[in-house]
Amino acid sequence: MPTTSESEHTTLVRDLLAHLHDYGYCQTHPLTAWVPERSGSQIERMRILRQAVLETIETMRPRPGTSPTASSARSYQVLRKHYVEGHLIKEIAGEFSLSPRQLYRYLRRAEQDLTALLRARLAPTPPPDPASSARDLSRAELLQKQTDRLSGQVRVVPLGAAIDNALQLSSRLAKGRRMVVNYAHPTDDLVALANPQLLHYALLNTLSHCIRQATMGSKLCIGAGPANGGVQVVVDATTIGSALGRLPDEVERLVQSAGGTVRSRITGENSRHVLTFPAQSRRRLLVIDDNAGMGELVRRYLTSSQYAVDATTDGKQGLEQAVETPPDIILLDVLLGDEDGWQILQQLKARPETERVPVIVCSVFNDPDLARSLGASGYCTKPLRRPQLLSALNGVEAEAHSSGC
Repeated sequence: MPTTSESEHTTLVRDLLAHLHDYGYCQTHPLTAWVPERSGSQIERMRILRQAVLETIETMRPRPGTSPTASSARSYQVLRKHYVEGHLIKEIAGEFSLSPRQLYRYLRRAEQDLTALLRARLAPTPPPDPASSARDLSRAELLQKQTDRLSGQVRVVPLGAAIDNALQLSSRLAKGRRMVVNYAHPTDDLVALANPQLLHYALLNTLSHCIRQATMGSKLCIGAGPANGGVQVVVDATTIGSALGRLPDEVERLVQSAGGTVRSRITGENSRHVLTFPAQSRRRLLVIDDNAGMGELVRRYLTSSQYAVDATTDGKQGLEQAVETPPDIILLDVLLGDEDGWQILQQLKARPETERVPVIVCSVFNDPDLARSLGASGYCTKPLRRPQLLSALNGVEAEAHSSGC
């Protein structure tokens, strides 16, 4: 597939969306090249592509509790209403009491996010180009690339110490803004299960944003406590004049990469941001797939779940990593470039360190019987869909529970 810029990819996705219900047009669309030829006829590849688009749009649905006026919610709503349900922008703008120009901003952002997710899900991974990779990455992609390295490396972190550190680093900024900061230190036994660096960056960037955006002499109150099996940090900013509004997208992404969620409530001059993190042990899922986007896709599918996702694109490295630190579950591709995933599976089952680790095979080949005969506990076909992944994981967990493992 010839090299194509990020903006050209987005243009192609936008064109496909505009003709989503025109089967004849979709059948010859250039993006069918993202579907492997071995998937079948051109008509079958078109069907797979359309299904992938519709399912990927649904992965963008905001988590329960997200404000309907949040940017992520607006982007998803306008994308679905305009392209899937066929409503005109003018109609959607009237429904949301927004201008068409505002709606188009949400739509363009959604198209870019959808393009990135589709590429991770379907598009072949091109050879790396060191000279152009940094230039072509957007800020969001760079942030995602950096946080992906750390998001699977979680451990128990004392929450009070993490907040203390963030407050200490932001104290000079608060003093310069003549900000009154009140902080109720949580109990010593309050802990979060997260990557320490990502948790630190999430807290620090939240405080920094609130301090920088508030008017001089505003008030900031920080508290923390238990919440539904997890822990939460509450940041209340009371400003002189209008409220601050929601946190920037990049700050929300940091919180999510750390394994947490963000809920914001804006009333009058007060902006309340509640950052919730898990406090219970999460199960480690290791993804071994030569498509670098697969790890990102699985992380998005399992956001706020019981799984912490780690990923590698190298079969031998994945085997070594699993032996050194056995995960709870492995998601294994069988087409691993120079490696044979079937052999990796047999080696995993032959090593005492990993023989009891459940392996879910994920492949374009539909051969679950072969997978199970070689020791796999589950099977998923590509393109991977969220319901299929969750069903396979639930099946593995149920089998392990019934066997007493």
